[in-house]
Amino acid sequence: MGNIERRNIRIEDWEGNIYYPETQSGSSLAGRIIDSEDATTDLTSGSVTITEGTVTTDITANNSIAIMIASPAADKLLFQTAVSGIPFGKVAVDIRIKSNVVSSANIFKVECYYYDTIEESEGTLLETKTFKGTDISTANTYKNINFITDFYGNYKSSVTFKIKVIAIGGNAATLYFDQIAIAKAMPTIS
Repeated sequence: MGNIERRNIRIEDWEGNIYYPETQSGSSLAGRIIDSEDATTDLTSGSVTITEGTVTTDITANNSIAIMIASPAADKLLFQTAVSGIPFGKVAVDIRIKSNVVSSANIFKVECYYYDTIEESEGTLLETKTFKGTDISTANTYKNINFITDFYGNYKSSVTFKIKVIAIGGNAATLYFDQIAIAKAMPTIS
């Protein structure tokens, strides 16, 4: 037996229509990665992908762009977004972030929501996870912080998985946010 090649395929018909293999959830969507450059600082824009931080150049960040919040006195929204097409069940969340504080102080928290884009202004909070500087472990170096959460609610076509990354105030931490990845958690991840 020779070398086995792994190839990606694209199914397209003569009219240019593209076909995606159907999965049990009805879609082949594996997830989504949202970069810091996708966020707006205009909180009145109506966009769900927003930040109260400053968009800044950071050559160690993907695309050399990061969102930064320096030593907030009170909690501030580092990043917020919502993703459609994520099926109910276990969801994997991966956040790329760095901090100058790597002590046992709580430096940021993540809130996960069931969010109906038509009927709700905020969404229904499903879970809050709080992270310490020790979770990052190395000062001023990006670290992937990941966890699994449950996404549930009443299905409607307007439902999304909404997530907020919040810089916790009063701890002298300067946080840099790079990107977030959100996807259906595979059975082997626990």
